[in-house]
Parts: sequence; C-alpha cells; structure tokens
Amino acid sequence: MKKILAVFLLMLSFVVGAQQTTATTTGRTEVIFGDDTWVQVPLQFPFPMYGKVFTNSFMFSNGVVGFFGVDMQPQNAFCCTGIQVSNNIPSYFNYTILPMQTDLYPVAQSKFYVQGDTTYQKYWWQDIAEYSNRNNLNTFSVEIRPTGYIGIQYDKINIQNQEVTSAIIGDASLGEYTVHYSGRG
Repeated sequence: MKKILAVFLLMLSFVVGAQQTTATTTGRTEVIFGDDTWVQVPLQFPFPMYGKVFTNSFMFSNGVVGFFGVDMQPQNAFCCTGIQVSNNIPSYFNYTILPMQTDLYPVAQSKFYVQGDTTYQKYWWQDIAEYSNRNNLNTFSVEIRPTGYIGIQYDKINIQNQEVTSAIIGDASLGEYTVHYSGRG
C-alpha cells in the first residue's frame, strides 16, 4: 500500500506543460507529450552538476533534460535543430543534458517515460520520430544518480535530415561543457 501511495503522490507532484501522466505496469510513468513540450520531474535526491545541486528537472520532447525552471528555457522547448555548443550559446542551455537535441516529433507509437526513486532518475524517449521524416524513429534514455553520474543509452537512432547535438552543459560561458556529437544525421 505504501508503494502504491508513493507512486500516486509522485504522479501528483509532476507539473506538466499542459500534458498528463499515467502509471504503467513496469513502474515507469508515461508522460504524454505533444510537439515541442516539456514536463517537470521532481527529483527524490539532490543531483550535483558542475558545482550546483538540483532537486528538480525538466524533460523536453526534443531530447533534452534541463535543471533550471522553464522560465529559463526557450518557449519552443529546444526546437528545432542541434546547437553548436560554445562559450556564447544562449544561457537557457546552461545545466542541461542533451542526449539527442534536435527536432523530434511524437507519432502514434511514441512513448515518453520517467522513473526514479532516491537512488536514480531515468528519462526515456521511445520511438520518437525525426520531425522531417516521421518514419525515422528514435529510442534513447538518460539516467542520473545522486553521485553526479550521468548515463546516456541509445537503443535506436535514425536521424538523417537534421542537425543533432549530444552534450552535457554546465555554465557554457565558463567552458563547462562536454560535446559528444554535433552534426547532421
């Protein structure tokens, strides 16, 4: 009963950008996204990143996890192309994880999930289409832990027509970033 209550309370704690959430049988929570939207995901642990500590996160439909409030994020939810990471990128990119930041589009089979407890938080993008070709589906995830661990897993990547960026960014103006990939396809 305590576990069911905890899942219910966690679901109630989501603040969603005009979206909704539903529990699944796997223990994950499905987040219902539209195009270029976001959901607030409270963390059950303090997460350290580049010298700051966060207890809240935001999952964006366009392949980004951010740690500042949405008032710091672009209105278009990190749309519509990958960014060339440098010291002079817009400040709303600060304190973000970009496993695959590009223009993604949810289609009928697309699913977004979150799951976490006091030891980890995970975010999934499952069968999310490339905006310019709705048949190009992509599945990937991000996991964070209270130790500062960030893990990115790519299960299916099929971006062919758009710029995409994979990076971890602290305060970019201070050079706090690691770019894993930035380019077309």
